[in-house]
Amino acid sequence: TPCADLVIAAVDNVKTRRLIQEDVPRVIINGEMYADELTISRHDNPLEEACLMCLYPNYVGESQEAYPSLPFTALLAGALMLGEVIKERVPSLRKFRLKNMLMVQGMLKSPCWILIHHKKVDSCICRRDEFVRKYCHYLKL
Repeated sequence: TPCADLVIAAVDNVKTRRLIQEDVPRVIINGEMYADELTISRHDNPLEEACLMCLYPNYVGESQEAYPSLPFTALLAGALMLGEVIKERVPSLRKFRLKNMLMVQGMLKSPCWILIHHKKVDSCICRRDEFVRKYCHYLKL
């Protein structure tokens, strides 16, 4: 089956993020939260840029620890992710798409907005031949 054109990864664990990335969608909009921090990332070229799993290079399994977050953090994360979907779908807005990752820290005191450019990780699934073949096949590269 062909891969999805766009996937919104609003999940609470790395294992599911891995499954999403392994399905090689054309674009992944990822959102995650912890306490008063949130991160939004966009992944659309895993052959050249960091894929979703490059963000978790040391992933070995899920922690059983609960991750608290502020109620408005989810609302803000959802709004930012929706903005990325709109920018993806409206051709005149594509030039404003997020490049890689946006992190917001310290939302309770003085919010700090940080743009981060993640690099590909050598040990990541996106470096494996099987992943590259599947990605190229689905996108007819």
